[in-house]
Amino acid sequence: MSLFGAEFLRNADKHLSVEGCDPPDVQFNPCGYLFLAELGAKVELLTSNKLKKKFPWLNTEDVELGCHGLENEGWFDPWSLLHALKRKSIATGAEYVTGEALAFEFKRQEDILAEGVEEGTYEGLDRLLVSGGGNLRGAGRAAEPHSWRHCMLSLGFQVRTDDGEVRPIKFAIAVIAAGADSGTVARMARIGVGSNLLSVPLPVERRKRFVYVYHCENGPGINSPFLCDHSGMYF
Repeated sequence: MSLFGAEFLRNADKHLSVEGCDPPDVQFNPCGYLFLAELGAKVELLTSNKLKKKFPWLNTEDVELGCHGLENEGWFDPWSLLHALKRKSIATGAEYVTGEALAFEFKRQEDILAEGVEEGTYEGLDRLLVSGGGNLRGAGRAAEPHSWRHCMLSLGFQVRTDDGEVRPIKFAIAVIAAGADSGTVARMARIGVGSNLLSVPLPVERRKRFVYVYHCENGPGINSPFLCDHSGMYF
């Protein structure tokens, strides 16, 4: 996109010319950007030749440049980290309730002023309705069922949902952290379906991904970096 944009700007006087008017001058200055860093991340920029020399197993025919992280860069098991964080939070006093979010309840708060909202009409989130099963519903419309959610509650507040009954959870602050379903839960909170401040949706949606396992006898060793190709493929 950047390469196309640069070429378009160079010829903007032709692309955007109008009969009877002077050619536009967008004052494009192709002097480049110089980004300076202060945090000390150790990375190296490698040309195609340097990439081939350092990683002889890599096909660099259509590669011009690579950025290689030298320290403090890698990957980990996110499920193990999530499990450890949950276990630690429980040990320090947090309580978890397993259930499916059905809908939010709202409460009018006349003492709150918000930009673009008529005085005395602000409705804030008040409670969350959860159930041990059923379909996800919210914002006055039907939505697809989604998996069980974990709602973290303050210490001493308990709700049982394993019997399938709908139970309300009252909170002071709600954090939407539902993974790929966060956009759906946000719509239940009227985010993206309301007006003014609530007209902007949460840009999170489900995307299908494909993961393959392949055998490569002469492939790179286990100390090779995580490679992200410009095509979007990674391994």
